[in-house]
Amino acid sequence: MLRKIILDNTVFNRFVRLPSVDLFELLRNLDLEQVLVPAEVFKELQDFASSFPSLAPRLNSWLKAIKPNTFFHFCTSIDPIVHAMIYDQVDKGEAHAIAQSAATFSGFFITDDFKFEKKLPPANYYPTCYSSYFLLAYADVNGFLTDDQYSNAFIEMKFDLNITSMNSKNQKELRQRWRTEYTAALRHLSLPFDKKRIQRKVYIR
Repeated sequence: MLRKIILDNTVFNRFVRLPSVDLFELLRNLDLEQVLVPAEVFKELQDFASSFPSLAPRLNSWLKAIKPNTFFHFCTSIDPIVHAMIYDQVDKGEAHAIAQSAATFSGFFITDDFKFEKKLPPANYYPTCYSSYFLLAYADVNGFLTDDQYSNAFIEMKFDLNITSMNSKNQKELRQRWRTEYTAALRHLSLPFDKKRIQRKVYIR
């Protein structure tokens, strides 16, 4: 099972546009020990809220919940050596998240920057990276989301990703990522692999 996860600003950017599900309510129901938000990601989220007034109420409600030593932990701990090795390879929030993972032993980083991992130099101290979709899959697998809630949120996520404008290669890669992440959600909860179920979940139209 998951214990601690670290969030990138791209996760907030995605979920704020999914009206059928609330990110923080979802996270509270995943049986997590703690959700870490790096200080740099928090700053990026503040800037995002300032730039998009229509989204600000929802974003600000999340910002208010992020505090030191709480479930939504405002985290400033980083491994300075790891940070020094990667800070010029990725954006500030991502660099802090990776360095934070090393400092806090949080093994999972949730990000929708799909090219992020390719930017990093080879090393063995990086966390496992999943996309926002993994959180939906995990909430579906653990029973928090009903079938209708999952379907609605998944359709909203596809719309936000503008999947219909992607070429066939990118669509195929994205669906493969979703299959992999739904499988990972089953594995984390020690549930049996069900290929038909996974195919059905990632091909909702």
